[in-house]
Amino acid sequence: MNNPASFFSPLVMTALVMMLTGCAGPGTGDDRPAWISGNSKAYPTEQYLIGRGEAEHAAVARDRARADLAKIFEVSISEQSRDITEYSRTTGSGEQTQSSLETAISRQIATRTDQTLSNIEIAEIWQDPDSGRHHALAVLDRLKAGQQLRDAIQQLDNLTGKVIEDAWQQSELLRQLARANRAVETQLQRRALQRQLQVIDPIGRGVPSRYQLERLLHDRNNLAQRVRIRTHIEQDASGQLPTIINGALAEAGFRQVDDHANYQLDASLDLTSFPDQQWHWVHGNLTIVLRSLSNKSVQGSHRWEIKQAASQPLLARQRALQSLNDRLNNELRDVITGFAEAR
Repeated sequence: MNNPASFFSPLVMTALVMMLTGCAGPGTGDDRPAWISGNSKAYPTEQYLIGRGEAEHAAVARDRARADLAKIFEVSISEQSRDITEYSRTTGSGEQTQSSLETAISRQIATRTDQTLSNIEIAEIWQDPDSGRHHALAVLDRLKAGQQLRDAIQQLDNLTGKVIEDAWQQSELLRQLARANRAVETQLQRRALQRQLQVIDPIGRGVPSRYQLERLLHDRNNLAQRVRIRTHIEQDASGQLPTIINGALAEAGFRQVDDHANYQLDASLDLTSFPDQQWHWVHGNLTIVLRSLSNKSVQGSHRWEIKQAASQPLLARQRALQSLNDRLNNELRDVITGFAEAR
């Protein structure tokens, strides 16, 4: 009697095995992508930074993968912020913890980081057939992102060289200071890019700088000390304007003097208080005019608007003056050096 198994050829048996295996459903065995729990051969760490995300919905998984990759830059951003704080404290009297330099460069760090992270791509997405949850893989091409950063660093180094050369050609002190200030800010922007590049660069080297930031700061601060400013209060609705102005000048690194000044800063402050239902408002303006005492010419003028509110009139006034004080500490140096840039 013939064996029933003999009726099945090897080809038929192979097909049956494949069909039975398929009945087990997807997602088992080798169907699970390697990148979910480890590295991916398609995106090796030497060429890519990667991030992973998991969620019930695919869109959320993608967002989480991008955020996971972005965490790689968090330490770099934190270090950059500490650097900016440290350097900004050396730009003026050293008594303030915030300055226009810190504010401006912090914005640059955020902008540059966003530009780098915009290169993140979602390379793969996979849904677990058992749980229904989505897994996403985000990747950042090291070569592509690194080259963009290197190009930006080269542009900043070239700009620094031009600014320094231009500073030496200026005969007017304020213009020299404006160029020196720009050189410092440019190299601080460069430092932020260098930190990002060191994260992306597999060997962590980046591009060595041609300029010493400490030396640029030293030169800029020496120039600022040569700018001797006397203040002239034309109108003061607070009784505190001399203290606010002189403190901001010191924070900016300028010398505030009564005699032998080379510039005069005219300042006028008006404040108006009025109630509005449960709140008391203070509105006003501070206007400054900088004049050269050597040729009696106006270097520039600027106005700050003031608007604060509180439940009590005295508190509203205090908030207005504190707001003005903070803004001057943050902005006065850039405003004054900006006068030279505008001419």
